[in-house]
Amino acid sequence: MKIVVIGGSHYIRASTVKKLQRNGHEVEVASTLPRVKTYITDYRDAGYAGQHLRRLLLHLASLVHELWRQGRVWRGKLGIRVEGHDPKAM
Repeated sequence: MKIVVIGGSHYIRASTVKKLQRNGHEVEVASTLPRVKTYITDYRDAGYAGQHLRRLLLHLASLVHELWRQGRVWRGKLGIRVEGHDPKAM
């Protein structure tokens, strides 16, 4: 397989290039030109970052809610009472 590694002269990428070559791949190293870097990092604009952050926060909120819900179920099954919590107040 032919693979192009952008910025392959950097130490970490150079070691990746060597590993790929050892595995029999044909590897080309491309320098990191400003045009190439801009093309690659275009997705990092404010709108994309906002959407990505929103998605992550929604996912985190759903995980927290699920953990809270499961904890409530287990506390009820085990008869554990939370200090300062009045179930009738809900």
